[in-house]
Amino acid sequence: VGGCCIDAVSAAIKVLE
Repeated sequence: VGGCCIDAVSAAIKVLE
């Protein structure tokens, strides 16, 4: 929860959805 790859994770979640 440091905030290094929040953007990447967010994009991955959107793709998974």
